[in-house]
Amino acid sequence: MNIFILLFFFDFLILGEQWVNEYLRSKYSTNYEITWLNEFVEQGRPYDFILKNLETQSTNYIEVKSTLSSYRQLIPITYNEIQYCCSLERMNEHFQIYRVYNTGQLNKVKLTIVENLEEKLRKHQLELFLLI
Repeated sequence: MNIFILLFFFDFLILGEQWVNEYLRSKYSTNYEITWLNEFVEQGRPYDFILKNLETQSTNYIEVKSTLSSYRQLIPITYNEIQYCCSLERMNEHFQIYRVYNTGQLNKVKLTIVENLEEKLRKHQLELFLLI
């Protein structure tokens, strides 16, 4: 793989996470603890952020999925992400996907949040597709 393409790919991923970090910090400024796991180095976890409500002790595990596109609805999901999402047993733990569109274009960025992924899959409100 060309080194330029590889560097662009990592910059593109970091831009989406940086945008979500700023979004979370502006939206949840009090009574929340926000941890960005990949702030300094990729951790390889099935989520990128931990958002903990200090009053209710509820925890959201957030996976950021970025795209340069303004409309791409297909979101790549890894086995580890699905496995982790479906392994949360406590009622106050949730797995969310933050889909960042138009990554790198600050005036055009938009966000879609997929909440309660496991529940939506179980209730057939979301579908998984296999792309070959």
